Amino acid sequence: MGKIKLIFSLFLLLLTVFFVFQFSKIDTDFDQYKIEKFDFQLMNISKGGKVFKDIDLLIPLLLDEMEVKSDLHIKTDFQTSVEILYKGIFINLLPGSYLYYNHLTGRINFITGELFWKKAKKGKVDLLLGENRYKLTLSDSGRIKMRDSDDYMIWAYKGRSVLKQREMAFEIGPYKMYVFSEKNKVDTEIINNATNFISPETKIVNLKKSKDSFVKLDWRVVTGVEEYTLKIYSSHLRDNVLLEKIVSSNRISIDFLEFEENRNFYWEVFPRNINGVEGQPSKMGYIRLLGVLIEEERITTPPELVITSMSVNGNMVLIKGSIDSDSELFVNSIRVNSDTEGNFYYTLKYKSLGIKTINFRVVSPADIETVQKRQVTIFEE
Repeated sequence: MGKIKLIFSLFLLLLTVFFVFQFSKIDTDFDQYKIEKFDFQLMNISKGGKVFKDIDLLIPLLLDEMEVKSDLHIKTDFQTSVEILYKGIFINLLPGSYLYYNHLTGRINFITGELFWKKAKKGKVDLLLGENRYKLTLSDSGRIKMRDSDDYMIWAYKGRSVLKQREMAFEIGPYKMYVFSEKNKVDTEIINNATNFISPETKIVNLKKSKDSFVKLDWRVVTGVEEYTLKIYSSHLRDNVLLEKIVSSNRISIDFLEFEENRNFYWEVFPRNINGVEGQPSKMGYIRLLGVLIEEERITTPPELVITSMSVNGNMVLIKGSIDSDSELFVNSIRVNSDTEGNFYYTLKYKSLGIKTINFRVVSPADIETVQKRQVTIFEE
């Protein structure tokens, strides 16, 4: 009998543990449901600026209002961004933007400004654009930029977007941009996908010497792309653009001490097509500065330029040389690429004979220049 009681007691104990586990699992699932059942949630507001929940910009919007249970106007000032989770889509609303959330219908009306979106889970999600005149079914990721209700651009990165206007429907993407102007002119641009590698993705910089503040940003070339837009922000929400620069190579050195009030930086690059239209942004990198420089002097040494050979072959001049790897080289005002160690090879071709002057200019990250002039003679063979 003792053994039977012991076995029965163990059985009851296991049964109790099983039911406790099941009930705790149900509670956890219910909590998850409570988190997800709200169609519209405020996830983040960038620091330093202001966001308002009324048209007159009088009532500030606070982060403790994460779960929105009523109609809401969201207007950002020109240095503040907001992150929103809407029906499984993360929306990054940029500075100077305005949208309206209708709690009764569960819809967002994007009035003006700029936003990026990215789906966290599958499903059809629509945005109303302007004054309820257009409905956009969102692709997996993309971007919208609106100047007013009749003038906007829509990027579809991954997947397809569909814009509906009354009885008309326009399909966008993947990797296309749709332009609609106030004169009802419709254009479509083919855009480039993102580079699949950036460096550094994360970097902590300990400042000891002046040169430590220079960080080399590098990314893998996108096939067919000759220019990129580099953007540096003070947060991952793309607020407060510290630098926006068009770069004609796949690397650049930046002196992050130029942005003295900031110690945390986020950066990304956009490939540009032949018309200068930005494509899909890269992964976002993060750089943090630590420490304080005792000596505040800037680097004023001119960058190195060494021309090792200039050989003339008919009407062609073959040039070899090297520069500092973090500098940019221009030959007769044309930018010339160098390899990771600063070596370059360049060919000039002339249509006429005689003495030709070749202008070399090297520019360091601190905008210090080295300039040289060389002459060659082009003659008939």
